[in-house]
Amino acid sequence: MIKLVIPSLQHAQCEVHMKGSCCRISNICISHTANVAGSVFNVSILLTSTSAMETRQRTDSVGEPPDLRLILLGSQRCGFNSVANGILGGTDFEWGKRTAQNKTRSAQVNGKVIQLVKAPVWLRSYHLCDTAELVKDELVLSVTHCEPGPHAFILLVEVDLPFTSACANAVKAHLELYGENVWNHTIVLFTCGDWLDNITIEQYITGEGKDLDELLNRCGRRYVFDCMSTRPTLSQTVLDQVETLVERNGGKHFETDENVIQNILKKREEVNKRAENRKQRRIKHKKTWENMAGSPMSEVTIVMLGWVFTSKSEISSVILGIPEKEGRTETCDKDTKVMKNGLKVTVVDTPGWWKYFSASLVPNSVRSEIMKALDEDEETGHTSAKEKSHDKVSSGRAFLLMIPADTSFTNEQKKIIEDNMKPFGETVWQNTIVVFNRAQCLGNFDIEQHIEREGEALIWLVEQCGNRYFAFIDEVKHQSELEDQGEKLVDMVVDMVSKDQSLQIPSNKDKEQMAETGHRKEEGSPEEPVDHDLKKLVEVLHREWEWGSWEMTEFLSRFAQRPITRYLKRDRSIDRLFEFPKSSHTREEIEKILRDELCGRSLEEVLQTALQIYFQRECGAFDILSIMFEKDQFKSEWKQLFEREWARREERMMEYVLTKYFTDSKEDADAGEAHVRSCEDTSLWTVKSTPLKSSPWMDQLPPLIKEIVKGILKRLKELNKPVHS
Repeated sequence: MIKLVIPSLQHAQCEVHMKGSCCRISNICISHTANVAGSVFNVSILLTSTSAMETRQRTDSVGEPPDLRLILLGSQRCGFNSVANGILGGTDFEWGKRTAQNKTRSAQVNGKVIQLVKAPVWLRSYHLCDTAELVKDELVLSVTHCEPGPHAFILLVEVDLPFTSACANAVKAHLELYGENVWNHTIVLFTCGDWLDNITIEQYITGEGKDLDELLNRCGRRYVFDCMSTRPTLSQTVLDQVETLVERNGGKHFETDENVIQNILKKREEVNKRAENRKQRRIKHKKTWENMAGSPMSEVTIVMLGWVFTSKSEISSVILGIPEKEGRTETCDKDTKVMKNGLKVTVVDTPGWWKYFSASLVPNSVRSEIMKALDEDEETGHTSAKEKSHDKVSSGRAFLLMIPADTSFTNEQKKIIEDNMKPFGETVWQNTIVVFNRAQCLGNFDIEQHIEREGEALIWLVEQCGNRYFAFIDEVKHQSELEDQGEKLVDMVVDMVSKDQSLQIPSNKDKEQMAETGHRKEEGSPEEPVDHDLKKLVEVLHREWEWGSWEMTEFLSRFAQRPITRYLKRDRSIDRLFEFPKSSHTREEIEKILRDELCGRSLEEVLQTALQIYFQRECGAFDILSIMFEKDQFKSEWKQLFEREWARREERMMEYVLTKYFTDSKEDADAGEAHVRSCEDTSLWTVKSTPLKSSPWMDQLPPLIKEIVKGILKRLKELNKPVHS
């Protein structure tokens, strides 16, 4: 799209919007006639053929750059909309859904033109290696959207959740993509301030401990506090801080290494060429297949595979057009539906394996359930089209492998997926389609660009599946859009299994062996070493992760520390009152007691106890992983694995609860505004202090763990701190 804007005689600018921000521009001559102040003017602009590297967006040579140029940074749901409205003096501006693109907004404030660039967000507590390559590239390229460079980076930090060491590491790693000098140009803006209630921002900073303190030190102790009561003055407060910062930096803006920018743009051009080649190859392959004779299909079985939290159950319900099931998939779950065209479709939802823990650490119970997906249907046997080519109709089995499109895919994930797929036999890849869920997070980027930018590992996976993949958009405006995607997926499956495909089902003996070991026993093949101590911990994590009632558990754990609120969706209601404490203990106090009480305990006991207290929020928020990491038995190489799995769980749980109960916006529910809306009616909630007596969840604990938990809660009570009610 090409848009010509003529705000005045002196300023004429041409905006060129290109998919992926890196397409080539052909020789185009644009003519525009305008009537300005009674005079007719004709403007002609010639755009010459150029590459992405040469079309880097720069300030118009005639016009002046904005007076102050700011880049907003942070993790998802930090209140970006509210901050933008506060700084620019608006009320209804929204950045829209999370995507991998930079977004820009400008306004005149107190006589100055302020430009805000919202860089792509990272996921809270995620390691840098788990952020998609396109997102990392766009973060660095955000400086090119406010030429000649930003005056300041505004780092948003939400105060309603603990700022753990994992959060601190994520912030540090993502900001330093800009270079170490970024800290000299950064201001921290604390959002969701209304959740602090009567606690001052200084008390909050002290209570969060060294991780937040170190972050502020890097930023020269520059910070701004945002809540509803201070929102009217947010703009002036931020601008004063920025001007002071600019003065401190000698009037200079942030400068980026030009070589870094050019390298990213050059790499992007190469990625785009490969992405286009992949598209064309896929189109050609589809045409070839359409000309091949395939067996008419009467039945298909679709097996859903992937990590935990990859939307297997959600997409299963979309395919069959049935309501989504709540909770975690713990068993091999089959549902069947006859479609309008008479095709009988059976979808087999399976438990997920870990994303970062190796296949050897998947619990035997989970592996056994996954293998049940290969059990033959008594009625059809699900033989392949090739084996039943002499029949008029046939049935087939396909596998949909879920891969989130909003995170990275490295050789680590390649190895884990390859090992988890081995039990299905060597021919499984011929019957597998990669489904990239959460594709909406790519924004204007094509899925092929994501595949090529991630590189060798993801390219390998797609090629293993014969270049068969589907970009699934989870967030849509209309239900019909989901239904359309479900129908297209089924068509793709039928097209695959109806052609010359053959799936060799392992024997029952092989399936039993693979359920126990994760692979077939081959003569002379060495056994993969298993760290049995780590396996015990992973089994505890799997067992204690409150999968059975995770929705209500997460509801309690996430909102126990917040003021009373009724910012619920209109179609949601809770038919009972919750009772949970609102602790006034600092995180450091809680963690000290936990360390003291858990001293000398085994790692399994430490993890089980910490998980139970964490989920029930009986003592307030704390950094559960830091308690484990300080144990002598905890090996350093395990730390990253636990942190990364935990970050995935926290992110998806938080998203689920916010989306289902609290807001119609999946981008970010602004805590402060939600609180203000809630003040009109607080009849839904009753918040009380929970006494130390035995409770149902505690009664279910093993005796030893129960005694440890009671001891911890008793110590906390003895602090004699008031509990808000």
